[in-house]
Amino acid sequence: MTLSRADDFIEVTTPEAAVDRLATLYGQATSALRAALKQYINDRQLPQDAQSAFRYPELRLTYQTQGEVPSSIRAYARLQVPGVYSITVTQPEPSGGIWRASWGT
Repeated sequence: MTLSRADDFIEVTTPEAAVDRLATLYGQATSALRAALKQYINDRQLPQDAQSAFRYPELRLTYQTQGEVPSSIRAYARLQVPGVYSITVTQPEPSGGIWRASWGT
């Protein structure tokens, strides 16, 4: 299995672009998994490395601030300190509307 590399990530600047990119990656991964399962069921052939692209997409956010970190009284959806935050995403489409709303679009 091939692990992600830094150049696998594509920078986007809007919540819409992020959700669209996650949905595209998720669609590619599920298509690859379906094809590999079908091939295995039909021929008992294990997937090749190129076919093992079925993995959840990762959302990576870089938070930078100049000066003092702004305070927030929210208990959720806040970044404590500057840095790189990441999460894997399962089923980006159903939550797309929620993400867009919480990102202020």
